[in-house]
Amino acid sequence: MPSTYSSLLRLELMAVGEKTNTWGTITNTNLGTLLEKSIAGAATIDVTSANVTLTSTNGTDDEARCAILLVTGTPGTSRNIVAPSSSKAYFVVNGSNASVVLKGTATSGVTILTGTQVQVIWNGTDFVGVGLVSPAFTGIPTAPTAAVDTNTAQLATTAYVVGQGYAKTSGLGAYAPLANPTFTGVPAAPTAAVDTNTTQLATTAFVIGQSYLKTATAGSTYAPINSPTFTGTPAAPTAAVDTNTTQLATTAYVVAQGYTKTATLGATYALIASPTFTGVPAAPTAAVDTNTTQLATTAYVIGQGYLKSATAASTYAPIVVAGTVAQNAVDITASRALVAADFGTGVMRINSSGVVAITVPTVATMGLAATSGRLRVMAFECFGSGIPTFAGATSSTSINGTAGTTTVLPLGGAPVRYKFVVLTQLAPGSDAWSLA
Repeated sequence: MPSTYSSLLRLELMAVGEKTNTWGTITNTNLGTLLEKSIAGAATIDVTSANVTLTSTNGTDDEARCAILLVTGTPGTSRNIVAPSSSKAYFVVNGSNASVVLKGTATSGVTILTGTQVQVIWNGTDFVGVGLVSPAFTGIPTAPTAAVDTNTAQLATTAYVVGQGYAKTSGLGAYAPLANPTFTGVPAAPTAAVDTNTTQLATTAFVIGQSYLKTATAGSTYAPINSPTFTGTPAAPTAAVDTNTTQLATTAYVVAQGYTKTATLGATYALIASPTFTGVPAAPTAAVDTNTTQLATTAYVIGQGYLKSATAASTYAPIVVAGTVAQNAVDITASRALVAADFGTGVMRINSSGVVAITVPTVATMGLAATSGRLRVMAFECFGSGIPTFAGATSSTSINGTAGTTTVLPLGGAPVRYKFVVLTQLAPGSDAWSLA
């Protein structure tokens, strides 16, 4: 039966009847070498180049079995020393120039500072330092003194504190606090560069160097910003033509605007109110039937297609003949449908009170044949208090664009005595009428 090995120190355990003639050598190795190393042996661990994993072998000499680890080297940064994750005690002497961490394969471990010696044990889950957690010293404990300005977890001795050169509170009377200091004598400070705009202290040299004007002398040379009064011939940059800002206007700016002087306006321009034009005034021509305050040009008037008085009589007969009422007037006292004969009576007079409905049949129904160049016109005089209304007899007839039997009121439905209402055919033979 082959040998086995102990789980912690890895000593060879011989089976009964095995290792004939060699059991003595094995026993000497176990007791005289391996066990001795685990109790008092030392291994030198150089951490200069990289982290180190301790050698660990069965039945032969290795690093992990040693009781003392002498750490050497110049890594310049912290290194890990990895030991088997099993019950074991080490005395670590860190002689390297950086801290080292003794840890298991997958544990956090314990940190040993440079220049210190620490006893380390396995607590069942990780390596920990003996007496490192909340030690209570008595007497006058001592420790290596760190170099001035060392800023690590290394213990600070009284020699380290005094060597830092700190001032004692009792000796601070000669110094001013940083917050709200009160200086005496003639305080001095570095002078900032001209136009420096920071929280740096301003010295008298900085203030003089800014070339500020003193209030006592500024008034003789400079004008105030608020309501200044200039003398002499003030000058300023000339703004571009048509600039419309609060920038000062120079005489060059005003002249460049091309304004016309009031004294010469009358010879060239007309007034807006009641102007009197000369020559041949011209204006944009409005579209036909424009009904606004826009000026009417001769082109607009001709474009309206109005008849001249000299030629109208050859085509149309007058509606009113002698006086305010057309001759042959017919009184209408009740609602009425127009017939062809009504268009030869001159004027139909609404002589009734209340609403008088006038119906306009189609031209064909009235028997009015189309006559080339001739329109049918019928005048109605609103004589009494009657209000005439107009409507087509069928959908074929339209009045002011309203087709069919829908009622159309002339004059806004408010008749005025002796006021005429005119029904005009829009085209010869057409059933479209205009009511005005």
